[in-house]
Amino acid sequence: MRVFPIFQDNGRSLAEYTWSKGYAHGQWAHDQAVHFGFNRGTLIYFAVDYDATVADMPKIIQYFRGVSSALSSKGKRYLFGVYGSRNVCAQVTKETYATYSFVPGMSWGFSGNLGFPLPENWSFNQIKEYQVTNGSDTFALDNDVRRPKSDIGQNSVNRPVSPAAEFIANIDKLYGLAQSYGKGDPNRLVTDYYRQMAYAGVQWQALIAGVDWAFIDYANSNGAELLSTLNDPFTSLTVGPQHLLATAAGQLIKPAPSDRHTANGGDVAGWASDLMTFYGEWRRDSDSYASGYTYCTERMAKIGVESSFAIGDLIEDADGFLLAEKMRNKTPINKAVRDHYEGSGGATRFQDYVAQRFGSSATTAADAAFNILTTTADTIISTGRAYLTLTTAKEGVILPHDLPPTMLRDYCKGFGDSLMARAGLEARSQAKYLANHARAFSKESWVGSWVIAVTFVGVGSSCLRIRQGKRLRGAVVAGLVTALLCYLLGAVEVSFADPSRMCEPTVSIPTWYRYEEAFLPPRAACPWADGRTYDLVSPWVNPLLFIALGVSAVCLKVLMASLKRKRSQR
Repeated sequence: MRVFPIFQDNGRSLAEYTWSKGYAHGQWAHDQAVHFGFNRGTLIYFAVDYDATVADMPKIIQYFRGVSSALSSKGKRYLFGVYGSRNVCAQVTKETYATYSFVPGMSWGFSGNLGFPLPENWSFNQIKEYQVTNGSDTFALDNDVRRPKSDIGQNSVNRPVSPAAEFIANIDKLYGLAQSYGKGDPNRLVTDYYRQMAYAGVQWQALIAGVDWAFIDYANSNGAELLSTLNDPFTSLTVGPQHLLATAAGQLIKPAPSDRHTANGGDVAGWASDLMTFYGEWRRDSDSYASGYTYCTERMAKIGVESSFAIGDLIEDADGFLLAEKMRNKTPINKAVRDHYEGSGGATRFQDYVAQRFGSSATTAADAAFNILTTTADTIISTGRAYLTLTTAKEGVILPHDLPPTMLRDYCKGFGDSLMARAGLEARSQAKYLANHARAFSKESWVGSWVIAVTFVGVGSSCLRIRQGKRLRGAVVAGLVTALLCYLLGAVEVSFADPSRMCEPTVSIPTWYRYEEAFLPPRAACPWADGRTYDLVSPWVNPLLFIALGVSAVCLKVLMASLKRKRSQR
């Protein structure tokens, strides 16, 4: 049994179809779908359940742009489709790129069904309504037909997030099937399979290329499975492997230009499309964010911030690009995926991405962004840019190439600086990771024990000779020096403690939201799944710090008493 979700809140008159109503409905539908447990990538059909005419289309289209904006701002967890007459479905799809259409073909009273062909992207068609009697209960039921190679609906809810190991095994199986298929590039065939739901329509055919549906049928007949989620082992965030491999396909088919300051259709399959939708979101929120630079630096790829260019999108863009680069260098996709997610590739993904695509330069990234947002030479890109901008913006938005150049440059600079900042955070995370491992090694060695032993012997022997002033002064100094060294070591460990790697997740939100640190005394509290809290500061640092301070204080007191006694004797 499979189901297809449809969202409808009355929807019986034109007055109900506005951008703001579509935005509200998109957010409502997202929240309800999450509540019911629908999996990531589920297609939700939004209904136009009245006889909308040709004259009504502008407002209907604005409504669906509002829907698209809302779903994008919620992290693009769900796709949207359209339920309505043939003409409604065709026009909404043309103007908003709805993924699939659900047609009430039996509604012969809808003028939009008369004389209009089925939309190219139709998935379901209601063809007959009949009465069902079950005992004393009688109700109407529809017969629907489904077009092959379209929306297959959902056969589960609350599906567990796929760990990296499951995704790797899935790609291994698909790659083997692609080899046994015997036609085409196995790497590209695997990406074709993952593009089938949302990234194989006419727009994607024009942007990069179509997919091999014969291989998809072959893979399905041999038990292949399309995963909708992937738990990134490096951040514990849930990302979408379908968009990830669509990005890889774009870079594989249309590699980035040799001049990194420019961009092309392969980029639109990844970072550039996210930048376009994010631009529309900025213009929608321009009353609160006049500066595009500020909007990027505060909202782009930030953990815990919902936007159309969320941290998950950047992970998918980066990983897709890096996987494609490996495939272009003759690495099989299954090996590239394994090396990336089981090796260390994901730990430096942003550094590697900005280095390979933008030469580790914020200025180059800003130039490429400005180029893709203003070019008019490529009709496919300029048309797609207008659509992607309108999916998140309100009616009457100024398109990027019409915005004053200084304002657009400011927005693009924010994009470049945000990329570099993310790569910089990752670099610091790597330094913390290495420092933590170095510290873990020192704990397991005898170095810490020798330091403690030598310090205690030195301080203890000095304090035992309390009758000698010089020894007492030496003990005070030794205690203070020991305490200072312990504090500095603890402070360094706090500074380099990396909760995203050293703390074990206990709930779905990232561990660093519950991570606590302090410098006086040095403390880096780290929650683990067993319910206990561990301190990433070496366990002997604070005890030795306070013992050394105590010894120093006692010796100082004895010294002061000794000096006072000597003065009184004189």
